[in-house]
Amino acid sequence: MPGENNIVVRARDGAGNLSRDATRSLVYVATSPLSVEVVGEGTVSPNLDGQSLELGRSYKMKAAPSRGHLFAGWTGDVSSTEPKLTFVMQSNLVMAANFIPNPFIPVEGLFNGLFYETNSIQFAESGFFVLKLTDRGTYSARLLLGGKRHSASGVFNLDGHATNSIVRRGTNTLTVEWHLDLASDMEQIRGYVGDGQWLAELHGDRASASAGTFQGQYTLAIPGQAESTSSPGGDGFGTVSIDSRGNLKLSESLADGTSIRQRVHVSKDGVWPLFVSFSGGKGSVLGWVIFGDDGNNDLAGLVVWFKTPNARSKYYADGFETESLVIGSRYLAPSNGERVLNFTDGQLILSRAGVSNINSFTLQSNNKILATDPKRVKLSVKTSKGLFKGSVVVEGQRKRLAIKGSVLQRQNLGTGYFLTPDQSGQVTLEATP
Repeated sequence: MPGENNIVVRARDGAGNLSRDATRSLVYVATSPLSVEVVGEGTVSPNLDGQSLELGRSYKMKAAPSRGHLFAGWTGDVSSTEPKLTFVMQSNLVMAANFIPNPFIPVEGLFNGLFYETNSIQFAESGFFVLKLTDRGTYSARLLLGGKRHSASGVFNLDGHATNSIVRRGTNTLTVEWHLDLASDMEQIRGYVGDGQWLAELHGDRASASAGTFQGQYTLAIPGQAESTSSPGGDGFGTVSIDSRGNLKLSESLADGTSIRQRVHVSKDGVWPLFVSFSGGKGSVLGWVIFGDDGNNDLAGLVVWFKTPNARSKYYADGFETESLVIGSRYLAPSNGERVLNFTDGQLILSRAGVSNINSFTLQSNNKILATDPKRVKLSVKTSKGLFKGSVVVEGQRKRLAIKGSVLQRQNLGTGYFLTPDQSGQVTLEATP
C-alpha cells in the first residue's frame, strides 16, 4: 500500500548559496507480481502476466478465444465466467484464462422433435418443437402446444444445458429444459416441458444432409379402428417425399376428410417426428415414424390422433383419441407396360360404417381400371403419385359413395376410406384370391 516519509531538501543556487530548509513528502507504492496463465487456445489483453501491479488498484483484462474455441472461464484467485474481467490487485495474485475446443461446431444446425408424457399422451400436454443452434451455443426455438405457438431463445452452457421460462396468458408459466448431447455423435437433444401440473419428456434429432439416403417418394396409410363407431373406421392415406438433403414433405388425408400437411427434416437415421396441429386447437396428430426396411414396410411408426369435441364438425363431433400403426412403402411410378400393383384381377372391398360390398375389376397394363360392373364402379389411379379415387354404388343405396386412397406397392394393395353421412368406412384394393 502507498506510504509517506518526510525528508529535508536544500537547493544550491548559481552563486553557491544554499536555500532554506524545505520539507518534501515521498510516496512509496507497494506492488506485487501478477501471474496470468493461458490454458488452451486463446489470448488475454492486455497481457499483464509477470508485471508488478499496484496493490489495491483496479485493473481490467479481456479473454478472447482463438478460432474454433470458446472461453471457459477465469479460475485461480479470481473466478468469473465472463470474458471481460475487472479485479483488484492483491499480493501474489494468480489466475488463469481457460479456453476449450468449441463443442457446438459439430452439432450446430436445426433440431426438431416431439414432447409428451410417456405414461399417457394428452393433447394439451404434447407437441412439437424446432430449435436452431448456432456455433456459439446460442439458440432460438419454437414450440407448438395445444394449438398455440410459443417462442424461446437463450444460450447453452458448456455442459449443453439451457432453460427457458415461457409466460402464458391466463395459465401457468411453461418451463423448458434443454440438453444437448455434446459428448457423442448422436446429434440428439433431450429435455422436459412442464407447467408445474404436468411434465413431458422432450426428444429430438438434428437435421442432417446424410438423411438423403432415404430420398424418394413414398405412400402411406393410417389404419382406422375396425370395431369403433366413435372414431373413423376408414384408413387415412397420403404421400411423402424426401429430397437429397433430408427435407420431408407430407400430404395426407385423414379418414374423416381432414387434410393435413407437414414440412420437416428427417434425421440421419431416418427418424421422422410426425406432427400436425389443427387450427383453433381442434386436435393434432403426432408420433415417431422410422424409415427403413423392417421386413414388411419401408416406413412404420405409432401415431396418436386427437380430435377435440366440436359441435360444428360433420364427423365425430364428440371428439376422440385413437392410436394407429402407420405403414408405408416406397413408390415408383410405373413405366410403360408396368402395372402400379402386381396383379391383373382384383377386387374393391368396402367395409365398416354399416357397409359391406365387394366389386371385381381388372387392372390393365396401361393402369386403366376396368370394373366388372362399370355402372356401379368408377375407379382410376394417378400413377405419378400412387393415389386412387372413384365412386361406388352400394346395393340398396341410390347415392354413390366417393372413395379415395393410396396404393402401397410393397404390400401390393390399395387402402383408403369412404364417408357415409355420419361415419368413415374402409376401402381396400387387393388381388382376387
